[in-house]
Amino acid sequence: MDLIALTEFPCFRAFIHAFLAVIHSHHLLVCFQAMSALNITVKEEPPSSEDEAAPDEYAGFSNLDDSDIPSTKPKTDVLQFENNLMVDTMHDDVLIISGRGLGYERLFALHLQLYSDRKMLVLVINTNQNDEHYFLKKLSEVNANCQPKILNSDVSTKDREDIYLQGGVVFVTSRILMVDLLTERIPVESVSGIMVYRAHTLMTSFQESFILRLLREKKPGVFVKAFSDCPAAIVAGGIGQLQRLVDKLYVRRVRVLPRFDVDVKTDFDRELSYQQLVEIRVDLPTPYRKVVSPLVDIIRTCVRELKQASPGVTSSMAEESASPYSGVIPSALEIELKQKSLMLTEKQQRLLKDLSQLRGIMEQVEHLDPISAFRAFKAIRNNKDLLATNSGWVFTRTAAKIHTALEDVSHNMSKSSLYPAKWGALASILDEIRRIAERRFAEGSAKEKPSNILILCASGEACKLLADVLKFGIESYGSELEKQLADEEERDCEIKDSTPLWEPHRVATFGLDYQQHKKNREGLMSDLVKDQKKEAKEGRKRRAKAETVASKGRQTSLSDFGVVSKKQKAGNAEPKAAEPSTSKKGNSLDISDPTEGIYEDPQILLIPHGERYNLQNQLQSLKPEFVLFYNMDLVSLRIVETFRAVEDCPSTVYTFMYKESTEEDRYYHALRREQLAFEQILREQMVLLIPREWNVDREQPPIIQKSTRDGRAIEQPENPSVIVDMREFNSELPTVLYKKGIDLVPSTVEVGDYILSDDIAVERKALDDLTQSLHSGRVFKQVQQMLSNYKHAVLLIESRDKFRMKMVNGGPFQGELSRRCRETRSLFTILVRSNPKLHCLWSMDPRNTAELFEELKMNQANPNLEKALAIKWDNEGNPDEEPSSSSTSQEDGKKAKKVNPVLHRQLLHLPGLTGGDVDKIMRSNIVKNVFEVATATEEKLIKAVGQNEPQAKALHSFLTMDFRYS
Repeated sequence: MDLIALTEFPCFRAFIHAFLAVIHSHHLLVCFQAMSALNITVKEEPPSSEDEAAPDEYAGFSNLDDSDIPSTKPKTDVLQFENNLMVDTMHDDVLIISGRGLGYERLFALHLQLYSDRKMLVLVINTNQNDEHYFLKKLSEVNANCQPKILNSDVSTKDREDIYLQGGVVFVTSRILMVDLLTERIPVESVSGIMVYRAHTLMTSFQESFILRLLREKKPGVFVKAFSDCPAAIVAGGIGQLQRLVDKLYVRRVRVLPRFDVDVKTDFDRELSYQQLVEIRVDLPTPYRKVVSPLVDIIRTCVRELKQASPGVTSSMAEESASPYSGVIPSALEIELKQKSLMLTEKQQRLLKDLSQLRGIMEQVEHLDPISAFRAFKAIRNNKDLLATNSGWVFTRTAAKIHTALEDVSHNMSKSSLYPAKWGALASILDEIRRIAERRFAEGSAKEKPSNILILCASGEACKLLADVLKFGIESYGSELEKQLADEEERDCEIKDSTPLWEPHRVATFGLDYQQHKKNREGLMSDLVKDQKKEAKEGRKRRAKAETVASKGRQTSLSDFGVVSKKQKAGNAEPKAAEPSTSKKGNSLDISDPTEGIYEDPQILLIPHGERYNLQNQLQSLKPEFVLFYNMDLVSLRIVETFRAVEDCPSTVYTFMYKESTEEDRYYHALRREQLAFEQILREQMVLLIPREWNVDREQPPIIQKSTRDGRAIEQPENPSVIVDMREFNSELPTVLYKKGIDLVPSTVEVGDYILSDDIAVERKALDDLTQSLHSGRVFKQVQQMLSNYKHAVLLIESRDKFRMKMVNGGPFQGELSRRCRETRSLFTILVRSNPKLHCLWSMDPRNTAELFEELKMNQANPNLEKALAIKWDNEGNPDEEPSSSSTSQEDGKKAKKVNPVLHRQLLHLPGLTGGDVDKIMRSNIVKNVFEVATATEEKLIKAVGQNEPQAKALHSFLTMDFRYS
């Protein structure tokens, strides 16, 4: 069978594609897994005569195990379930949904390593600075020949075009990529694929989805791989959200990776014989329960009142508000209302504020100490402003019980030894670890196995408190806290001394080396930007040289393409190794081995939860033998599990948790919530509707046919275009306009959001944005600027279907009678009556808005971008304020005088003048009083207004108008 016949088999084509992709990124192991998955074996053939001289290093690779792979290739620690997933999804446009903390950033980094090749261009979107620093560091260590690149606002347009042509992995912001796609600045034919990080955020974002649509339209064969580790966020909107996300991502497959997956369980549980997990359950003391139980009761009561104050609540929200977990974690109703804070009633605002305060006090009791919680509770009771906005729980009997219980525990903490129970449990575990370290030191194996300790806490404040407990001792630190409280209350307190739990100089928190970590990150980013700018310049020189050679007509030689002969290659010196951009002093933490002859306690590092990348870096550098979870966190626990599965170093994990406490409820609720989310995703995955071809076609825009009776030739119709402000691409309207066949011109305009023509400007406001703008006064200035520079100014008010819900009582524009809503309606009435030329459009859907734009653009020429950019925002400040240095004249060094506020208000009544125009006239040296303004010529007024010819002509026409009709 010849080679052409073999290419007809899909399995052979898949193998060739997988083999080439993996060979380019030096991941041979993945290639062998792909070969085995496709049931393809490579037979050994005798070397040809030409290859007999070359050593056959990799002969017989099909019969090698993973451990037999030569060490000359860079080793990549890949778990088996990660290998299987990459092989399974290598050829698919896929959305990968993993469990929280299961290392989906590792999967993302492995895919980036796979595509780090100059022969392909892979774009990465939806990442922040911390993500980029983590991935750039990983990629720089693996492949020094194809360094990753980053495109942000610091990179010029010319350099961006050259960077795209270099290929490889490119991190780019969504705004820059969208502009480059619309302006055809990016070579779409060179784009191999795009990778989306945090894919669940596309549920509420439209910019990334619009980018994917543009790529699918310009190059249908580009691959899309999206990653997410928040299954609960995907299904939070109800049934059918997975289908909606798949349609936005333009993928054909969903791959689910929960913690209960068979491959994941196999990798995480295979070596439990020497990797222990010790759960320590601590009884919460009775005085503490007297504080926590009433707090939970008050929180549940506030949640029920919030439900009653929010009509139109869905059944799922009602069940969640009535569940036992409603007092432990914020409910979906609270999260939904916080997103619409500007449209809430006064009662809803008070209840939401009280719920956050109560949960903060409850977490202080469990995570910190009772004295801190008592101080926070007293601050609420003694603050008059907080009492005025309180919903009333402070004056209940339950609140009095909480105050009494907190006061008893705080005043008797040292006398009755009412310290947090976790302190004692932590001290006993540390004593056990010290005995292990002392035994190893006596045996002489301390240098081979340093017993470093990592402690994870709920917050940075908890880390500082626990570090002080370790340095000073339980009784000493507890009495010091009680003394501080006694000094505030002006009473005496007994001070107790105790020995430290650990050597103070061997205890550190992550905050000590945070500044150094920040410097390392900034240094890596700056070095990368410098390198890619240098490469872009060299690329331009090479292309210019090639064009020059082609123009001269001589035959190009191998040296023109950078190809050197074997003699030159052998004579050159060895290439220098890539210098690491990060400093060698990247970690100020001392993890040195104990000094010979002198025993020292192992190093302890305290890290707060939520620092995902920092936790992974510290695990890699410290390689702790003991990991202590002082406060439980699901994500951090799974990160440690992943580290133990990857690294070949035994470690023991201790978890501390109060029995039958809110901390335990939060942990179990997180597990249950994720399990239910995966179950719903699996059910929806079975009924997904995947189209054979993606519908990315655009509609034909309406074009009016002109009459040809006068004998003129038919003009070629021009496609309608709209200038769109960059900030508007976060909404759905630009995508709908693009589907309607209207070309979008992205730009940063200062006046208006959508420029339909040179005479029509539109300012778009959603209901919540309009409410905020009315109270801040910004919309008044925006309308004045549009009326001053455009013939037709339009205020577009969008009310989506979600605003029809009565959950927030409709807001100020649907009959709400609260004081703030009445003020909002009054301000809107003032806006409309003070600007009679303003056109207001109310739209219920972006599709209706697009139809309105089509009608407004009928018989209108396309807008001029240069003219729109020339219109600048007038800084209308307070007339009593001093002008800025930029507005003062640089010719005369005299200090600018203050303007007369009375005359400023009078001049505002002249036609055609806004606050900014009046301010320019009064601060200019061209006219000094009203008489000179009235007698000035038109040219003089143009100079006084700041070269604003329409306003100057309108003012001059008014001042020279005859009283009598002709």
